Amino acid sequence: NKRKNAQNSFVADEYEKKPLLVINYEVTNNSDREVTPSTGWYDIFQAYQDSENSQKRLNTGVSMNEEIQKEWNKQNDIIKKGSTVSSVSIYELENNTNDVLLKAKNIYTNTDLGEIKVNIKK
Repeated sequence: NKRKNAQNSFVADEYEKKPLLVINYEVTNNSDREVTPSTGWYDIFQAYQDSENSQKRLNTGVSMNEEIQKEWNKQNDIIKKGSTVSSVSIYELENNTNDVLLKAKNIYTNTDLGEIKVNIKK
């Protein structure tokens, strides 16, 4: 079992003319498997933003902010059993007005785990 805790999120400065959604989260390794912050997040969550005709799946983004980079650099650290590591997930937004929907799914059983709406309006 892996436990994820999305603590907060915010819209960061634009990168290549796209605003970024930065989500701070923690992953705890409660299993005997090798777990990293990136597998703990990206194996479960997908981000979507409403566009005119569809929900657009968001691409992962890159931030040049030093504090964000410091957290992002932990993405591939192996989390020891019973330990918790924080990191960030970064997505390129289509706009900075429409909410983002984070959908969680168990990739092993294809079971929907739920969804969270993130209000990104400034």
